[in-house]
Amino acid sequence: MSGHDKRLLVLGTGFAALGVLRGLTRRDLLDRLEVLFVSSSGSFEYLPSAPELVSDKVTREEIRRDLSHALKMLGAELVRARATELQLEDRRVSLETGEVLDYDYLAVGIGARPWMPPGGLPSSATTTYRVDDTLRFRQLLSEASGGTVLIVGAGLTGVEVAGEVVDLGERLGVDYRVTIVEKLERAAPCMGNARAGELAKSFLESRGVRFILGRGVERMEEGRAILEDGEELEFEAAAWTAGVVPPEPVERLPRKYKRGRFMAVDEYMRVIGAQGAYAAGDCVHLEVGGRWAAKMAEEAMFQGETIAENIWRELRGLPLRGHKIRFSVQSPRCLVSLGAGRAVLAYGKRIALLGRFPYMLKKRIERRFMAELDELLGRLPGSSARERQG
Repeated sequence: MSGHDKRLLVLGTGFAALGVLRGLTRRDLLDRLEVLFVSSSGSFEYLPSAPELVSDKVTREEIRRDLSHALKMLGAELVRARATELQLEDRRVSLETGEVLDYDYLAVGIGARPWMPPGGLPSSATTTYRVDDTLRFRQLLSEASGGTVLIVGAGLTGVEVAGEVVDLGERLGVDYRVTIVEKLERAAPCMGNARAGELAKSFLESRGVRFILGRGVERMEEGRAILEDGEELEFEAAAWTAGVVPPEPVERLPRKYKRGRFMAVDEYMRVIGAQGAYAAGDCVHLEVGGRWAAKMAEEAMFQGETIAENIWRELRGLPLRGHKIRFSVQSPRCLVSLGAGRAVLAYGKRIALLGRFPYMLKKRIERRFMAELDELLGRLPGSSARERQG
């Protein structure tokens, strides 16, 4: 094991994995462990800003970082492959290449994947869960050159994408008629703040967005969506933002490792029933003191840091540290951009604010995060702008 006594596998390069990396550097564990990051892309994507790719406010280069060189410089190794099977009892992970990696410690941070309708999506529709998916939607809008744009799902991503489509149309002078279809009875239900959801809905309606609530999409066909009540909606381009499900390696795990469909972890971020295995982010179900962790980027990063801290404590024979949930379902906190330089802030179940200040705050958080990431990855202040953008 390259001169190290123990090996840590980190699956993924998203927020949870980045949190693990930050914790490893804080505790100088990269010198004590053989650390392998397993990811087919080898890149980090700042997904909270991905909807703004639709309106060309940001570029892929501004919100994506290739981690391969930085990981090597930090003493870790990047394995460019996708994990296909988690063999938790044997402490092994199978890769799509056929290779099998053993581990002493495992940190699973492979996020989630979009829930898809029966039959999948036609060529005129795409998800917007990842950067490349969102850029594909941007291309569909260019090809449509106006007409009806359907967005399935009025969650955080759905309302953000809707606002960016309106912005794009206004900038280009193109008439995009945006319709959002949501199975539940209110917009942005995942905010957990009814007032914030109403503010978002009212603002988007004032910009011409149409909402169809309380009816889900049963299936998608080329250029049309069939709703649960049989109504058909025609469209030129569609974005599917109707929630997420666990990634396939998690889906295939035995039931004893899961709560519902997601990986079950305890307050220390350990996978329940699996020795040496931890997990964080969108692929887990975490409940501490009656509070459920929200599937949000910041929470995933904090969970990843807890994993690194507890691996360090295990190595030193110290008591593990319980994770403190910062972003919970019971007490939501989020910033949701709506286009036109506006965003809605939800703080808890009652406080909501719509305006320019929440949007400015959201952008400030983005810039600060990417600057801190560049510092973590060892980028020097004197490097060129091109280097800073990855």
